[in-house]
Amino acid sequence: MTLAPASIQNSDSTDTRDYSLMLPQLRQLTNTWIFTEEAVLEDSPSRQQKVSLAMELRLKESLVDFLIRLGTKLKLDSRSLLAATTYLHRFFMRIPISQSKYYVACAALLISCKLNDSYRQPDSIAKIACNLKAPAGSKAIDADSDIYWKWKDQLLFREELMLRKLNFDLDLVLPYSIREWIFKTYHNPDSFNEKKINVLKMTTSLIEALSVLPLILCYEMNVIFGVCMIITIVEGKRTEGNEDLILPNGLLRDYLDTDYETCMKCFKFIKKILKAGQDDPKCRSNPTLFHRLSKVLSEEFGKIGKTANEEAAPEKNGDDEKKEEDKTSNGETAEKKEEPFKKDEPEFNEKDKEQVALENGQRKDDSKSDESIGDKRKLEDSTEGGPDTKATKTE
Repeated sequence: MTLAPASIQNSDSTDTRDYSLMLPQLRQLTNTWIFTEEAVLEDSPSRQQKVSLAMELRLKESLVDFLIRLGTKLKLDSRSLLAATTYLHRFFMRIPISQSKYYVACAALLISCKLNDSYRQPDSIAKIACNLKAPAGSKAIDADSDIYWKWKDQLLFREELMLRKLNFDLDLVLPYSIREWIFKTYHNPDSFNEKKINVLKMTTSLIEALSVLPLILCYEMNVIFGVCMIITIVEGKRTEGNEDLILPNGLLRDYLDTDYETCMKCFKFIKKILKAGQDDPKCRSNPTLFHRLSKVLSEEFGKIGKTANEEAAPEKNGDDEKKEEDKTSNGETAEKKEEPFKKDEPEFNEKDKEQVALENGQRKDDSKSDESIGDKRKLEDSTEGGPDTKATKTE
C-alpha cells in the first residue's frame, strides 16, 4: 500500500486509504482557485457591478457556446475546450464580464491550445472568430479587413492580461486523466467493471455539459467527477438491463479522494445554480440541463453515493485483530481448519489395512488401488493448502 502524503499522515493517523489507487495528480491539489458558494453566486466581480445571477449565467452560457463553435471550426479536442472554459471561469472571478468577453474567450482558447499540444496560430483563431460574430449574410472577413486586425490585436492583448490575472497558474486536473486512470486500474469482477467504459464515457460527457456552470470554482475536479458518476449510475439504472448497476464500495474514497457528504453538497449546488438560471424569464439559461437533472432525486443520489462511500475492504479494529491472534496462538484456528478432514480418517484406516494385506501377499484390484492413491493425493494437497489459506485470512 502506498503511504499517504506527509501532511495527511500528520493530520489523520487513522487514514487507511490505499493511495496507490488514486491518480497522482489528485494528491497535489492545493485549492488555490476554490471559492465559497456564496462568493461565486453573490460576490463575483460581475455581481458587484449589479449584474443579476441569472444574467451572469446566461452570459457564460453564450461564451461557452461560442467557444464550442470556434473549437469545432479549428478542429480542437474536448480537452482544449474544457481547459479554456475553466480559464474563463477563473478570469471572471478577477474581472467582471464586459463587452470584450469574446476577445477573452479567444485568448483563453489560445492559452489552452498551447498547453494541450493542439497549438493554433493567433491569425487562424482571430479570423474564424470574427467571422463567427459577423452579422448573418455579411461578406466573409479576410486578412485584409480592419475587423480582422482588431480581433487579432485584442486577442494578443487579452492573452497577456489573462495570464497576469491568473498569476500564470494554468495547471488543471481534467476528467480525461481521471477517466483513463480508473479504466486502467479498476478490475474488480462486478457490474461496474463490465460497463465501466460506458459509465466513464457518460460521466465525462456530463462534466463537459456542466462546464458551462461555475462549478469548478467551488469544487475540485475529483469531486465533480464523483458527482457526475453517481448521476450517471442513477440514470443508467432506469435503463432496461442495467438494474444491477452499482458504484463500487470505496471508489469515491480510494480512487477519487472524496466522500459522499462532499458529493451531495456539490449535487445540491448544481441544482441551485440551474434553478437560479430559470428564475428570470428574460434570460433563462441551460434549460436542457435543468430538465435533465431535475429528474435525479436526492434520495436516488444518496442511495448510490452512500454505497460508494464505504470502504472497499473494511479494516479490522484492534480488538478483533487481538482476538484473532489469540485464537491462532491457542490452536483454535488450526482445529477449525482440520475439522473437515476428520471425515477422511476411515480412509486412512482402510488404506492401512490394504497396505498390510499387500504385505501378506494379498492382491487388490488395480482400480481400487488407483482410487486410494488419488484419495491420498487429494488429502495431501488439501492438508498442505489449509494453513496457507488460513494465514492469508488472519493477515
